[in-house]
Amino acid sequence: MRLALLALSCCDSTISSAMPRALPLLTRSRLLSMRGGASVDSPVRRLMLTSSGLTTPQLEQKFRQLMEASTPPSAPSRIAMIVTAQLAPSVQETASPDAALTSKRSPGELRRRRLADARKKGRLISAQLGVPVECIDCLRVEPAELRASLEGASCIWVTGGNTFFLWQAMRRTGLDALIRERVASGALYVGCSAGAIVAGRSIVPAFWKGWDSPAAASETNWDDASNLVGMGLANSSFFPHFAPSWAELVERKRGDLDHPVICLDEECAFISGDNSHALLERGG
Repeated sequence: MRLALLALSCCDSTISSAMPRALPLLTRSRLLSMRGGASVDSPVRRLMLTSSGLTTPQLEQKFRQLMEASTPPSAPSRIAMIVTAQLAPSVQETASPDAALTSKRSPGELRRRRLADARKKGRLISAQLGVPVECIDCLRVEPAELRASLEGASCIWVTGGNTFFLWQAMRRTGLDALIRERVASGALYVGCSAGAIVAGRSIVPAFWKGWDSPAAASETNWDDASNLVGMGLANSSFFPHFAPSWAELVERKRGDLDHPVICLDEECAFISGDNSHALLERGG
């Protein structure tokens, strides 16, 4: 059974302050039946948040529909792919300052290898979709270049990796504000794993599994709650790579937040567009 916490609401509506803190788990059938209506003046936010990308034909088909809706007439489709999360140092590298000395490769070489892997994945996605993909590390481009890349793209695709490293980099470079601006202007946002987490109201779910090390982003004080506030592209937070084995953990941890938490397994996506929200799953 696919689980989510609370119903989906319009990205521009607010969660009632009277909502009880302990929220019941909802089955996927009830979740899929929920829609939120935006006001006439609300911008359409096109979002596609997943655990691992376009893992089913249904997800690919929906992506193509959203991409078409996000591309102005007569303009070429293009994806600006933010790969920064994939470039985070490993747990071993961050655990000890001497880790680089014991590795056969320098930190620079390790980063280049990660970047090469990210670009390879970008080429595979480009070939799959027939759309040009520009792979971008937001920490290695000038602000004007970053803005130009995103303004020329109909889709901003943020890949998975270390959530804390990604969020620190996005805030440092202003990428978070730029993405909000582009999404409000009609660009499609695709977030995979870490890219899905930072799109939500809070990045707190990144702590729950213990998969990502905050030590990779040591310049940020993660005990400061203000540093855990996400982009807020949706009125929920997101828990990717969900499986039944995580249900008890999510049930226990969701009380840490005062808003919905939506669980994403490997074959579903949170979809926002045309003033509605839904989970798209295999066969859906």
